[in-house]
Order: sequence, then C-alpha cells, then structure tokens
Amino acid sequence: VLPCELKNVDAETHIRWRTESEIVFERKGESFISGEGYKDRVDVPEEELRKGNCSLVLRNLTLNDKNVYTCFYKVKFYKRDTHFNTVFKDISRVSLSVR
Repeated sequence: VLPCELKNVDAETHIRWRTESEIVFERKGESFISGEGYKDRVDVPEEELRKGNCSLVLRNLTLNDKNVYTCFYKVKFYKRDTHFNTVFKDISRVSLSVR
C-alpha cells in the first residue's frame, strides 16, 4: 500500500496515481481506470477515498513495479463567475523498491 491522504473530499473527488512515464490508476467516484500493466492489480477503494484515504493498493508486485509513484488530486480554480481551470495538484510521492 502506497500511502496518501486528503483532508477535504466530496463525491466528485478525482485522484490520479502515476509514475513519471505513465498513469497507474485514476478514480472519480465510481469510475476508474488502471494503467497498462496494472490492470486488476491496483485500486484506491471508493469507500476509502470518501474518508480521505487515497492510498494506492498495489498487488502482485513484480520487479518492474520499482518506481517513484505520485498521487495527484484535481483542483478547480474559479475565475470570475462562469470560467474555471482545472489542474492536478501533487499531494504524495512514494518511492517503491521491490526485491
């Protein structure tokens, strides 16, 4: 388990775990995607995310999983009354070693 925690969450909380080269896992509510090579091996359980726990569960580790993993969450910045920009903000970075 790669740790990550958020203080403010809601039903629209959108998180993304990635390495420098690829997306590992992404969840927004019930919807999620797993990156290539991670299918059926990674999850951020929806019920845990609702509690602010955005830790990545990574199963069946292989030597190829050695990497630096970063968790991001999507933030909306409102400008004026009708326009907004969205960005992903870095909230956790974990280095994983596999032996």
